[in-house]
Amino acid sequence: MKANPLTKHPEYSSYGVFNVLIEQNENRLRDMFLELGKTEHKMGTVDQKVADLYKMAMDSDRLNREGAQPLMADLAKIKAFKKKDLTRFLADQHLKIGNPFFGIAVETDLKNSDLNVMWLEAGTSGLPDRDYYLNTDADSKKIQQAYTSLPRPRWTAPRPATTTNSITSARSASCRRTIPPSTGRSTST
Repeated sequence: MKANPLTKHPEYSSYGVFNVLIEQNENRLRDMFLELGKTEHKMGTVDQKVADLYKMAMDSDRLNREGAQPLMADLAKIKAFKKKDLTRFLADQHLKIGNPFFGIAVETDLKNSDLNVMWLEAGTSGLPDRDYYLNTDADSKKIQQAYTSLPRPRWTAPRPATTTNSITSARSASCRRTIPPSTGRSTST
């Protein structure tokens, strides 16, 4: 930390050239959206749609007024989930929300960067990296305990500790089957 202090960007656990590129891109996009919003556009054009979408997203009064209401239909689907609906449920989640149990993507092959291959990866459920679930050192155990004791969002029903522990255990089990980042580029396997 002494050799590489994060005083300029203390909100990041690390900061490098990719963070600079992300910030520059976000600033350019923001400027583009603000510029689009300054003029009237013909109804139905891409410019009109993008400008309206940006204005909606930035309308904090409306967002605060609506609260979690826009999510309620999706939360109702999750609450009503039955095992027999798994395929339909997963397809819907992947199309509209994210990667609930697994993610599918086309990415560069780990051993041949000239190839793009289909990847099947463990889905996300909260913690940012597989090692958060698997490391057994004292700091990691502290993070894991804090994660399982986090309060649930106010629009969801209270979740018993056994359910939270089951979800975390399932995520840990899936993480054990994934390639650790430190060996992802190994050519010996």
